[in-house]
Amino acid sequence: MSNIKLVHSGGNSVSLTTPTSNPASNITFKLPQADGSANQVLKTDASGSLSFIEKGKVLQCKVSYDATLVTVSNTTGNQNGQYGLGSYRVYGDLNTITITPKSSTSTMVIQGLSGGTNSPTTYPSQGAYGIVAVLNNSNTASIDNTDYQYYPLSGSLAGALYLPNTVCAGHYAAGNTNQQVWRLKGYAYTEGSNTCTIRFIKHHLIVWEVEI
Repeated sequence: MSNIKLVHSGGNSVSLTTPTSNPASNITFKLPQADGSANQVLKTDASGSLSFIEKGKVLQCKVSYDATLVTVSNTTGNQNGQYGLGSYRVYGDLNTITITPKSSTSTMVIQGLSGGTNSPTTYPSQGAYGIVAVLNNSNTASIDNTDYQYYPLSGSLAGALYLPNTVCAGHYAAGNTNQQVWRLKGYAYTEGSNTCTIRFIKHHLIVWEVEI
């Protein structure tokens, strides 16, 4: 094993040495161009380039609010799953944020909230509702932790009552610096032919990019 030894004028030294086990391949680390600020730490881009960052730093944050009333009606309940999520759902778009990560090693933190208003129809016993956050309208990444809220609906709420707010929150590794489009979607869930109509209103969407 070899090492780099830096000797102090007082006689003692500091050494950099190789890992305990043989690396799988040759590794080269490229040092930053300049020193960092106080309390910053070194990070790697997974390709050997090192840079100084502030641990726990918020790189950017985008917030969007939309008060549009969005009605989502599910009349059949036989839909296949979309966005890598469960079946028997119909979705409606509530809000959108477009963001371009500043770092490929950052984490995107997504928070969504939507209010509900009363439904023009009686809620079905097999009904439920919730919101999800979907990346790029695909199966790339989806955040869904509403867990079929208030299922069964007819046992929890009457048709004239206002639906409680529903939220979703999660995180996603940026992976690259390509533009991301996060969409907040509301869904109506039902089984069989029992129509479930949900009216969503006042939709909040927040996307943070952070270095953890």
